[in-house]
Amino acid sequence: MALGEKIVKPADQTSSALARYERLMSLTVRHDFYGEGAACPDFAITPTAATHTLLQNLKLLAKPRRAGIDILYCTRDAAAMLRYFWDRRDRRQPGTYDLARVGQGSWSRLALAFTLRNPLFTNFTEMPLWVRPGTHCLYLSNRVARLRDGRISLTVDESNFGEMPEITFSPTHLAIQTPNNAAQVVVYGTSGRAILLADKDFDAVAALPPHIPESRQPDEPQIPTVPFAPGGDIQLDMAKEPPGRYSYAVITEEEKKKAASLPGPHGNVVTSDKEKPFLYAGTSDAPLVMVDLFFASPDEPVLNKRCYPIDLPEDSPKDVTDLDAQKHIARRDYEIRFQARKTIWTYYIVLPQGSAAANGLAIEAVSPHAPPFDGPHAATLAGVPAHQFAAKTPYPLQSRSDVWLRLRAADAPGGGSSRILLDRLPLPSAESISPPQRSHGKYAASDVFVYL
Repeated sequence: MALGEKIVKPADQTSSALARYERLMSLTVRHDFYGEGAACPDFAITPTAATHTLLQNLKLLAKPRRAGIDILYCTRDAAAMLRYFWDRRDRRQPGTYDLARVGQGSWSRLALAFTLRNPLFTNFTEMPLWVRPGTHCLYLSNRVARLRDGRISLTVDESNFGEMPEITFSPTHLAIQTPNNAAQVVVYGTSGRAILLADKDFDAVAALPPHIPESRQPDEPQIPTVPFAPGGDIQLDMAKEPPGRYSYAVITEEEKKKAASLPGPHGNVVTSDKEKPFLYAGTSDAPLVMVDLFFASPDEPVLNKRCYPIDLPEDSPKDVTDLDAQKHIARRDYEIRFQARKTIWTYYIVLPQGSAAANGLAIEAVSPHAPPFDGPHAATLAGVPAHQFAAKTPYPLQSRSDVWLRLRAADAPGGGSSRILLDRLPLPSAESISPPQRSHGKYAASDVFVYL
């Protein structure tokens, strides 16, 4: 179905109004490695299985494209979509083991997995050198975003990289390590709802199924409870959970005793700073990026309404029409923008044996935007004398750089004129980068070897 294509309602419907598909959300990946703000084709973007089901229930269309994905909705189903999110809006008070945020706004979202097509992506992208595809994952969402040139830019930050938990028997079985002083471990879903309670004193044999924690409120949903040995691993079965961001918190023996001494229901003494996030991909080949796009704000009060496509009304929209519902819907264009990795360009020049060209050897910048170089300095490559030049400032890697560097040498010792040894020096490649050296600070090095 093409965007904006009109759909005529069947004759047995009372309204003769026309309906069309409109864009609800779009997400575009950009990378400065390909040019400032250029589209990045390095990912295959796939909605998770739970997201596929949600798209079908809401009659939404997902249209992947070269560097992004579009989500379309039918204007004829606007009211039904609004009612769905209202009904799903979780306004219940947090249970004993839940976090406070569970009782806030709407947690319905689309979860997208970004699998790499380009194995060199982590080389030329500004990200920590310890990030490894399959081991680490970048989590982004429209909860943490900012407006940029009319688009909503999802914030890419080093703190958003998380290590994927250890897979034990299958991609659905994860291991959580516990400290020796752990008394309980609570695992939370994205909304902060407790999905598992591990208690070192829990007797699985004595407890008759279904087991309900004593501190749980009568109207709370049942929380699966398992025993564990402090200092060991908790085997977490995620088979019934959708891929996405989760977290867990460790409650020590001292904290558990303190909570038990408090009046009223007790059990949860977890604060936000104790949460340890982790990502569950549901596959053995973990994506490098996972994105949650929330339909409506999960935070109350709403931090930024312009980051979400749906503004849920306070009153129940049971009698709302499709036309009225569209007043609560606004197209949102999201982007993920990656920066090109800055490296210290380092050249090693090897001249013919006995050459006098070393006199006045220098790297000349022909293009206006090029890093200045320090050198030459004596170096040795596999026992062969070489001349090293290192850039004084870091410079970003580019797929098609316009930097033009020229290698020159003096005509004769002490002479003022010079001649061109190499009119255009090769530029660093993203295929190989070296770890930072002490003199380079935090920046990696890009080595270029030139044999004349």
